[in-house]
Amino acid sequence: MLAVFTAGVLMMGIRVLLQLISLRKIKNKATLLNSGNVKLYHINESIVPFSFHDSIYVNKEQHTEAELREIIRHEFVHVKQKHSVDILLAELLCIVLWFNPVAWLLRKAIRQNLEFIADHKVLEEGLDKKQYQYLLLKVVGNSQFSITPKFNFSSLKNRIAMMNKMKSARVQIIRFLFVLPLIAVLLLAFREVKLKERKHEFLQPTALLTDTVPADNISSV
Repeated sequence: MLAVFTAGVLMMGIRVLLQLISLRKIKNKATLLNSGNVKLYHINESIVPFSFHDSIYVNKEQHTEAELREIIRHEFVHVKQKHSVDILLAELLCIVLWFNPVAWLLRKAIRQNLEFIADHKVLEEGLDKKQYQYLLLKVVGNSQFSITPKFNFSSLKNRIAMMNKMKSARVQIIRFLFVLPLIAVLLLAFREVKLKERKHEFLQPTALLTDTVPADNISSV
C-alpha cells in the first residue's frame, strides 16, 4: 500500500511539474506587451486566454479590441487576487490525496469558485451581463495548461447560472423588503387578536362569579 501511495504521489507531482515546465516554455516564446505589475503576453498560437502568477496570456489576433479589454479585465482579477496560489494549493492537495475523490471534487470547486469571483468583479464594474456572457461563449475552449484558470464549456454553464442567480438573489431581497412591512402589520394584528382573546378569557370567569356568587363573597372567592 505504501508503494502504491508513493507511486501515485510521484506521478501526480510529475504531472504538475510538466505543466509548469510547459507554461515556462510558452512564456519564453511569447511577446511581452506590457511590463507593469501585471504582465501581458501575446502568444502567436490558437489559445484560450489564461493567466498565472503575475502574467496574462492572450492571442490578440483572435479577439477584437473590446473583447480583449473584457478578457484582460477578467484575468486581471485572477492576478490581483493571487488565484494561482489557490490553484497550486488545490494541486498539492490532489498530489497528496490522489486516491481520494473528495480531493478532486474540492479542486474542481476551488477553480469554479475563482471563476465566479472574477465574473462577479467584472460585472460589478458595470459591464452588461448578456454582452459578457456572449464573450464567454465566444472564447470557450479547453486550455492546454490545466494548471491555470481557464474558459471551458463544462464550467461555463455553471458560471452563467451563477450570474443569473446573483440578480435573482438581489430581486428576492428587494421583494422581501417590500413584504417585510406587511408581515409586521399582520404580526401586530395577530398579537392584538390574541390579547383580546386572553382578556375575554379572563373576564368570562369573573362574569360567571358575579352571576352565581353573592357580591359580598366574590372577593374571598
